[in-house]
Amino acid sequence: MPAEEIENLFQVSNQSAACYYDRENDTLYISVNNSEGAGSYVGLFIIEKDNTKKGFLRFLFK
Repeated sequence: MPAEEIENLFQVSNQSAACYYDRENDTLYISVNNSEGAGSYVGLFIIEKDNTKKGFLRFLFK
């Protein structure tokens, strides 16, 4: 993942992260649900077979 896609991740916990592999489309999905002290956020990162990388973060509380 490019650094700008993950630079806003704080207090990352492996216990609240999950990976899913879609064999048919050769795509990896990584989801996170974390807190950065003052609020919480969720994220989804998508790595496709052609190396296309996408990241989405949504802050829930701040």
